[in-house]
Amino acid sequence: MRVPGDYQGELEFEGQLEQRPVADGQWSRNYLIVRRIDQTLASSGDRIVVQAGLRWTDTDGNVIAESRHVYGVDRFTRMNLPEYGDVRRTGQFLFPLHTGRKTHGYWDPHSPGFRLAVFDHSETINGMETYVFNFSTTGVDQDPGVGPGRVTVRGDVAGKLWIEPASGVLTDFTAQGQKYTVDVDSGARGEEREHWRLQMTSATKTRQVQHARATRNALALLELGLPALLLVGAVIALCVGLRSRPKVTAPADLRVDWDAI
Repeated sequence: MRVPGDYQGELEFEGQLEQRPVADGQWSRNYLIVRRIDQTLASSGDRIVVQAGLRWTDTDGNVIAESRHVYGVDRFTRMNLPEYGDVRRTGQFLFPLHTGRKTHGYWDPHSPGFRLAVFDHSETINGMETYVFNFSTTGVDQDPGVGPGRVTVRGDVAGKLWIEPASGVLTDFTAQGQKYTVDVDSGARGEEREHWRLQMTSATKTRQVQHARATRNALALLELGLPALLLVGAVIALCVGLRSRPKVTAPADLRVDWDAI
């Protein structure tokens, strides 16, 4: 159950974005469509190199923001390989098979840096157990330079991940965030500049649940069915071997003449 050598993925989210360019300006509101696209660029043995990114657009298709990055991924563990990406990343790129009820570190296109997914509880969705993880990040620098008056922009993000544990497949996602100014010298928080929230679309959730169920069933067949088939095959081979074994007859000079005794 390795990640395919030609792995590709697509997820779609919808939401809302509120922005204002200046402190006392009017808030503008846009409805969002966000697509995550993963595409394998190269594959070698147990490693793949994946280009993954996000495109934020409004309902008219106008691009609001866009990002693309390169990730090196271990096909067995699904972890980031620091030496193969455009940034030295750690943690999971995709959640692992048999995801545990614990805290998982990960770094994917939704994360500007390493992030922790903290197990919170389990839910049953369409008859399938799913683990719910919380994540949050505060004070992320959103401005590569320092603005006028030594003011920079920082952001906070919080959300939830729904993971089918056997397959490690993401079946739902919600997040919300904000951006605000910070005085570089004093560290004082200033005015808010942006609010946003996202959720996975219904069509994507349906597709991801189907993918999780199919992967889980295939994994169960490998882990339970294949050993059973191997055991049956071994028993059949043993029986055939016993039946085909040649009959051993003692030499004449070693046979006992009972009539002569």
